[in-house]
Amino acid sequence: MGGNGHPHPDSADNIDSDPEFEDDTDPNGLDGEFKTGDDGRRITSGSDCKNNGDNDFVTEDYDIKGDDRIMQNIVDIGAYEYKP
Repeated sequence: MGGNGHPHPDSADNIDSDPEFEDDTDPNGLDGEFKTGDDGRRITSGSDCKNNGDNDFVTEDYDIKGDDRIMQNIVDIGAYEYKP
């Protein structure tokens, strides 16, 4: 664990694969506003981040966009919960 209670960046709990963001080159998305439904750093349906987090670390009810933080029983890794 890191000093703030979160897994350390070198933890075995992290993934080494491409997170498969929608568009990593455009974090704000087409509307140019961060924290909205078209943000480029949302994960895709095939991402290893999907349903691969640890629910014990969830401290908020909603993700960065305001969607439910846990949608399919296991939290996704990252700030965005996958939403089909």
